[in-house]
Amino acid sequence: MKREHEKMKTRCLWVLLLAAAVALAGCGRKYEKKELPQTRTTQAAEKYHLETVVGSAQETSVQEAPKDAAAGESPETQPEPGPETDAASGPGQEQDGTSSQPGDTAAAEPESRAELPQESGSVLPPSDSAAEAESMIPFTDVAGKEFYFSSGAGAWYTVLHIQEDGTFDGHYQDADMGDAGEAYPNGTLYYSTFSGSFTAPERAGDDAWVFRIASIEYEREPGTEEILDGVFYKYTDAYGLENAEDLYLYLPGAPISGLPESFVRWVGYYSVREVEGLPLPFYGLFNENAEEGFSTPIEEGAYVSPERYAVDWLIQQAEDAGKRLEADLQAAQTQADMNQISGQIYENWDGALNAVWKILKSYFMYPEERMAQLTEEERAWIAMKEEAVLEAGKEYEGGSMQAMVQNLKAAELTQERLYELGEYIS
Repeated sequence: MKREHEKMKTRCLWVLLLAAAVALAGCGRKYEKKELPQTRTTQAAEKYHLETVVGSAQETSVQEAPKDAAAGESPETQPEPGPETDAASGPGQEQDGTSSQPGDTAAAEPESRAELPQESGSVLPPSDSAAEAESMIPFTDVAGKEFYFSSGAGAWYTVLHIQEDGTFDGHYQDADMGDAGEAYPNGTLYYSTFSGSFTAPERAGDDAWVFRIASIEYEREPGTEEILDGVFYKYTDAYGLENAEDLYLYLPGAPISGLPESFVRWVGYYSVREVEGLPLPFYGLFNENAEEGFSTPIEEGAYVSPERYAVDWLIQQAEDAGKRLEADLQAAQTQADMNQISGQIYENWDGALNAVWKILKSYFMYPEERMAQLTEEERAWIAMKEEAVLEAGKEYEGGSMQAMVQNLKAAELTQERLYELGEYIS
């Protein structure tokens, strides 16, 4: 009779805990995120998230209660939070910035592509061939879009338009109002208006095409000069296309971590380059030889910073994975399975929190005092969480349910903290 009573008590408690876990998504959230564009890599990215952030728990027992890693340590002796000293990290999970988190995986090289012909290419001629029509698809997709190459500051930029048939046109300008003279009081303008055609594109992986410049012509010969309306015009090459050999067209959805570092720098996403699986939100054009990159504007919704975009994506991935894990927890038949899945639920939110912390460290690099303030705040949160997790497991100390109780409490607090950190990035 006593044994039956204990079994009934355990089942009732599990139901209550599960209800609390399912309700985590609505726990006082104030974080507002931008609706992210759906891409062909979304499912692959979600699969990566589950396998990388959560999958390690499949082989690791979480039946033991999470350890109080930072008990008795002062902020001065604790490792810098990320949060690195989480009470419910689970066996073997490090959070010092060197763990196997999505943002720590080394960037992969772009996939190999077919060898380009040695002879100079030409624009694909009109044809009813399905294969030839397929090869022109990337140009059809970007027709009417504007590709920009710019530092993001100053007066220079190059804008490029690509047509469906592989022809292109554009212009480059760089104003230097300080370079003035008696004959040109309105300053100096480096300028180039150009047009030409690309070779037929070839596949370079699932999210990229590669081609070359077949021909390019300039309205005014590079190297020539003239003064018009008090401005000294110096005609130049098309900045961004100069010395071009292979040109790569990256499609929206291409994982940013797998793109060339120089391209990611030019388009402004270098600070989030280590967020594994983060999809490119626009079209990109990369001059491999000159290491220069163009990008198209983000079309849907208002502009958000790369850091905010990455945080929104990470939270969306964690929420999607969390829903699947909560369903697995409901379907679990044994306490051992419940312990393991509850550990995966915690690791899911903890992995996202670590990735967001790394973004914050880059975002708050200047001024340093702001990051120092946030670090102290994080240490205080870690201490609070560890105490709350230990308190939650006291009633079941030494029992088979202790790990589940503590994991779910850690997951609840970590999810709340993830939303709080997300608010720091505008």
